[in-house]
Order: sequence, then structure tokens, then C-alpha cells
Amino acid sequence: MTKLPLSVLCTLCFTLFLFLHSINCLVISPKKGMAFPNSGAPQTNSYKDLAQSLNVAWCYNWGNSAPSTGLPSVTSYVPQIWGSGSINNATMTKLANLNQQGMDNVLLGFNEPDLSEQSNLTPQQAVNLWPKLMETKRKLGSPAMAGYAPSTDSWLSQFMTLATTSKLQVDFIAVHWYGTPQYGSSFLQMVDETYKKYKLPIWVTEFAAADWSATASKPAPYTQKDAINFMNVTVRGLLERSYVERFSWFAPINPKDPIMGFSAVFNEDGSLTEVGKLYASLGVSNDNNNNGNPAISKKVSTSTRTSMGSGVNVISLNVLMIILALFVLIVNY
Repeated sequence: MTKLPLSVLCTLCFTLFLFLHSINCLVISPKKGMAFPNSGAPQTNSYKDLAQSLNVAWCYNWGNSAPSTGLPSVTSYVPQIWGSGSINNATMTKLANLNQQGMDNVLLGFNEPDLSEQSNLTPQQAVNLWPKLMETKRKLGSPAMAGYAPSTDSWLSQFMTLATTSKLQVDFIAVHWYGTPQYGSSFLQMVDETYKKYKLPIWVTEFAAADWSATASKPAPYTQKDAINFMNVTVRGLLERSYVERFSWFAPINPKDPIMGFSAVFNEDGSLTEVGKLYASLGVSNDNNNNGNPAISKKVSTSTRTSMGSGVNVISLNVLMIILALFVLIVNY
């Protein structure tokens, strides 16, 4: 058997190393997340599959227990106290246990308390309950109202005034936004105004393009292309704003929904729509081309992600490289 020159062996091993290194240095933005409930996932996909396909660094499900299917190793879970009914001794004791594996030491406040069909609380009622959340010692996000957060007399403005007077802990402001896709710049203006008013970091915990005038008999006239244009404007804008700590697209949209089906990131079979493919690609970069961008810093060390979420196990490739190198050395020497 002809032996390969040592220089050729070294070149082959070095080339293989560079290939594996390029795979292992894919990073995602720690800002980008997914809002999706535990129930409602397509039958062919687990919650873990959905999170992995969108390349998200964090997720929440409007509850305080992580999905039973688990999450990708690069995706952390953020709990929430949805409303007054979520506050009980067992839940608060559980949340007071900090540094749980896979769970951020963060707690989101009440969900859309300004709506009767959501958590339905007055600002004073929310303030009265807030010390219970503070007892967990977690970083606390404000209640996320459905209305326009920076308005002078908004629900959130009243809550923050009362919270400040009572010296309650609020570490960041959570906001929601839904509007027609041509108003991406208006969405970013709302984010800017909210930060200017409250001077706290911003989490956009729900957003998507929607047409609230649409009905089942007269669905929204917009297409996925319109949602893609909206997403390109808004997500890129959120990634660029240093005071925006996190954001999460509203992911449980049925593509047949007349109001916001054009914004769906998942098809009914769990595959990504064109909108979903774009969201999966945004905020993702190769470490070698990162240029020091602080917004893109969470390394994917266990798998390679593509816009379709397919994975190549890097650990297995590294083992394969070692075995191959040992085999070549044994055969040749």
C-alpha cells in the first residue's frame, strides 16, 4: 500500500478541521425568541422541533413550566405569571428556585391586563399583587398591555406611576404590537417612544403583522410577501437597537386565519412558511463574519442550524475526524 506523504496528511487534517470549525461557530442573537403555547403545536412536531426550526435563543409559553418535550440546548425558557390566578404557593415557591437548568432567572408580568378577555386587572390590582412576583428574586418584566404602551394615560403608564410611588421592582418593559404590514416603521416608533418614556430596556413579547378589519368572509388582502417586508423592517430594527433586549414573534398563527394567517411562520404540517424561513435566518451569523456585533453572540455549539432547522451533530463529526485521523496514521505509519 502506498503511503501518503506527511505533508498531504497534514493538509487533509487541517482542511477537515477548518470545515468543522466553520460549522461549530454559527451563532444566533440572544434577542430572538418565540412565543408559542404548550398546546397547539402541529402533530408532526414537538415544541423542541419548532424552537429549533426557528433558530431562537429563548421562548415562552404564557405559563411558568417549560415544555415537556424539552428545548434545544441553545434555547432558554422564560416563565410568566399570566394573571392573578397564576399566583399560588406552589408556583411562587418553584419560581423562587433560581438558576434552574434551561430557565432564565427572569419572570414576565401579567398578560394584557387591559383586556377583559385576558388577565383583566386594573393598574392598582396589579400593583397590589406585584410584591408576590418580587419575592421570587427574579428579574421582572412589566405587565404587557394590548394597547399603545407609551400613551400618557395608558394602562402601563398608570401601573408604572403606582409602581414607582410604591418603590416596586420593574426591570424592563414588555410590549405587544399587531398592525397592518405597511406600518413596520410605526411599530419601531412605538418601541422608541416606549423606551424614551420609561427609560428601561424593552422586550417585545408578542408582535406580528395583522389586519383586524378582516373577517372569515373577507380575509386580509395581504400575502406572505407583505409579512416578509414587515419582518425585514421590524426584526432588523430590533436587532439594531441596543436597548431592545429581546423580542418574540407570535408563532401560533394558523396560516388559514383570516386576520393574520399571512404572518404564520409554520404551515399546518409544522414545516416553515416563507415567513418562517426568513425569521429563522434573521439574527443568525457565522462567527467568522460576526465583526464583533454584540447582538449576535449565542454560539450554537451542539448543532448546525440552517433556515430550515436541519442539524448536523458537531460532536459526532469531531469524533469521526479523530477516528479518521487515527486510521490514516495507523495505515501509513
